[in-house]
Amino acid sequence: MDEGKRTALERAKIQALSDAFGTIVSQSNSTIVKSDNGKSDVDFLSLGGSDVKGEWIETVGEPKFNIFYDKGMLVVNVSVEGKARAITTSGIDLNVKVLRNGTDIKYESDEFHDGDDLYLYFKSPVNGYLAAYLLDESTQEVFCLLPYRSSGEPAYKITHDKPYIFFSAEKDKESQCEVDEP
Repeated sequence: MDEGKRTALERAKIQALSDAFGTIVSQSNSTIVKSDNGKSDVDFLSLGGSDVKGEWIETVGEPKFNIFYDKGMLVVNVSVEGKARAITTSGIDLNVKVLRNGTDIKYESDEFHDGDDLYLYFKSPVNGYLAAYLLDESTQEVFCLLPYRSSGEPAYKITHDKPYIFFSAEKDKESQCEVDEP
């Protein structure tokens, strides 16, 4: 019963935000190419979703629940009032490129072979922190590539509008720690 009330309340808030401010529909696609003993396998993944263009600030008063059974199913209706605001800032436009066998952005690639060097180009319009992980599809192991192991930090500090080339000791001369070269 408590879980039903909690779910109904969250959905009512999301619906109110959607009605007031609208939604953003997004889709992300990934293509994964695997090669094993000369055999290639291609997986295509698509993830869709929607986000409301507002945020719930506070609930005013107590939510009013109407709980009943309809055709043997528990139905929880809720009415809630609150304060909300539109989300007006746009997403951050990050510039990220995976590079193969070279540290210039002309080496951008999504195809790698045994023995290839991997570098990461990154530029952000805002200050922040970065962490990068690598998933080994064959073993399902995840490796933390950034921050570098010797940094002792949970993430790599990023300065706005500054281009970074990661995993190259030659390009990352100002790092205070030893650069991990995957």
